[in-house]
Amino acid sequence: MTALSDFRFIQAGVVFVAFAASGCRHEAFEGGGGTPTVEATPALIAEADRRFDFGFVVSRPGRRSPHAYRLTNTTTNVVNLLNVINYKTCCGSVRAEKLKLDPGESAEVEVTLHLDNQFGDVVNTTEVVTDLASDERIELRTSATTVPFLRVEPASTPDGPILAGSKAETVAAFEVFAAGDASEPPIDLDVVELDSTIPVEWTGPKQDSPSEDGVVVQSRVFRAALDATGEPGERRAEVVMRKGSDDLFRHVVSWTIVAPIAVAPEMIVLKSGGRDHRVTLKSRDQQAFRVTRIECDAPEVHGRAASGEPALTQVVEVEGDPKPGTARGVVSVFTDHPTLSKIEVPFIVLD
Repeated sequence: MTALSDFRFIQAGVVFVAFAASGCRHEAFEGGGGTPTVEATPALIAEADRRFDFGFVVSRPGRRSPHAYRLTNTTTNVVNLLNVINYKTCCGSVRAEKLKLDPGESAEVEVTLHLDNQFGDVVNTTEVVTDLASDERIELRTSATTVPFLRVEPASTPDGPILAGSKAETVAAFEVFAAGDASEPPIDLDVVELDSTIPVEWTGPKQDSPSEDGVVVQSRVFRAALDATGEPGERRAEVVMRKGSDDLFRHVVSWTIVAPIAVAPEMIVLKSGGRDHRVTLKSRDQQAFRVTRIECDAPEVHGRAASGEPALTQVVEVEGDPKPGTARGVVSVFTDHPTLSKIEVPFIVLD
């Protein structure tokens, strides 16, 4: 037989396939043996046996699901497997028992699906190339529908960003789903502990959830208090689900903090020659406010409020002709808003 060292090796009578394709097909190389004489249209495996679906399977760390396809030489001549191509190495591995089939001899091509860290449909396609004229290319399709052993979905979240300095407690709720099957039951959520840099707690015991064929699902809800203190911006906190000393799962909670007064535009562009620029300030928390004074670090730039009365929206007019060499600066707007007394609006100068 011609050496096949570039894509397989033989150990203890078993052939392991190491050749893989990704997106493109490589031509099969020559194998040993002669081309059998075909008397009819024999096939190494029936069409109906070239597809196998595991159905619903729980995806958990290290989960592997193998299926063996049996190829049988029903001719009177030797049949050689010239190549075994795994087109989806990301979700499966392939092992061929042998590459030469004598008349009446059988061999297994085992496809193993990798079902850890998967959610949804997983499909592996493997092609077996032979020198049997009536069955030169055999496509094997192995599939499963995976359900994660643990997953988290939002149950209730704030409507939009959270106002900085808000006194009201802002809470988000998340539902945790634990799945199990005949090989391993669901993780008992009643003994799972939560740990995070923000306050988190379970709202009640676990509950049964709608299950798929062969998969049992349970759920439990936890709440997280979202911190509104500090400067506006994006916030993130990791919630760790722990059973004893084992970290089972990590979920990231994210939220956005915004200032109670929106500013538009967020930056003023000044050009030489000077002209008025309007900056609009709008209350996000529905509290009326006044502009009490306006200051600027460039003496040639001035600002004034269009109104001195309390309102939900205020307009500031900025004008000036900065000296040459002044590239940028800040206009400071002071207000009587209870949680935002000072707003800084940057400006840049274009020649």
